[in-house]
Amino acid sequence: MWFSSATYHGNSEELKRRWVSILHHVLDIHTWTEGEQEYHCLHGPLTLQQRRKKFVPLRCITAPLLKYAPKRQTFSYMGMKEQGQLTILEHNENIVKRQQATTSTRYYICIRHN
Repeated sequence: MWFSSATYHGNSEELKRRWVSILHHVLDIHTWTEGEQEYHCLHGPLTLQQRRKKFVPLRCITAPLLKYAPKRQTFSYMGMKEQGQLTILEHNENIVKRQQATTSTRYYICIRHN
């Protein structure tokens, strides 16, 4: 999204087209037509492994972010950036933990907050 916004060169139609291209990319459509014009993503062909890549659900990031950056407070750009980095570090630390099973075979992950 940042790339699309930073490189549209003041042309609102180009910006709209680039934002729509993000939707196509996320839906795994890398070549599409609009009207009579054909467009494609700027990356080359994706490997099977790249196509199967799983993305982290947004809720997995936003919930821990609220611990470091509560909605009731305002922060500078650098403050938000650092709090986002802390959230990512915590997520990366906890993602490798094994799931533990309860007696009712429900799985959970024990997340440690520092």
